[in-house]
Amino acid sequence: MRRTLVFVLVTAAFTSGASADKLYLHDGRKLSGDYKRTAGSIEFTADGGETFNFTDEEADRVVRESTATLLDLQRMFYEFEELVSPALGRTVVEQRDGLEITQTATGRRITGHRMYREPVSSDRYVDEWVKYSARFEAIEGSRAYKRHMRSKHGEMSIGEYAQFPQEGNEEVGEVLKDALRSVKEIFSLSDRANKLLDTYRRKDLNFDKRIRDAKFNIQHKKTNKGRTKSQHNIQRIKNQKITQLSRIRLNADNVINRVAAMRIITVQRLNEAGESIETALRARAKQPHP
Repeated sequence: MRRTLVFVLVTAAFTSGASADKLYLHDGRKLSGDYKRTAGSIEFTADGGETFNFTDEEADRVVRESTATLLDLQRMFYEFEELVSPALGRTVVEQRDGLEITQTATGRRITGHRMYREPVSSDRYVDEWVKYSARFEAIEGSRAYKRHMRSKHGEMSIGEYAQFPQEGNEEVGEVLKDALRSVKEIFSLSDRANKLLDTYRRKDLNFDKRIRDAKFNIQHKKTNKGRTKSQHNIQRIKNQKITQLSRIRLNADNVINRVAAMRIITVQRLNEAGESIETALRARAKQPHP
């Protein structure tokens, strides 16, 4: 899947940081800046640096926005998409690192794209689960993944933009939320599958030890009755091993198959998020210069 973006930059809002908050007053005024709630009032520092205090009665609403611009968001999204794609069974076959920015007579032209192979088949994905599960673990533990997923206001992350989209880009925020929810879900499923497989290995070792110990004890039984009882105990342990391990393995396989299916949905939602960002950028480029 290829996404290409080419447009002329016509406003500084693409590259400069935007105000974090918008304060709407009942008298119709709107201020941009940063707000802080105090007892019974709102302290608002406007973009120019001047500080105002308004009562709750004067204030209509406060809209919190991400400090990231759309261009910031696209750069972060490219990095995030490239980060998680290996665990989803797809790879970049053509790319440009970041967006290329060149000066033109009419402004700055920005181009960039990523081209990915289609995800590997579900059968192959399941067969190679050990490889992909290791990728999930490595990505989830990385600083980059944690940084992108943070949703605290002011973090300059994809998670923050999804939670606090800039006015006019609420649809971008919703599409991003869907993509991030899908990513979180598939990482959670991967973690669950790995825990089941770890449980399988531990129980397998434990059953083998119990069987070895039971066989050793037979040698110290002095009567046929005692040895027969020990042999029955060994068989009971073996039956327990087959029953319990089969159940755990079946559960693990079911979860791995869910991951294989869910990753296709995740890829689709990532594609939709990328396209939504590019659509918003194109729309912004068409707006008249202030």
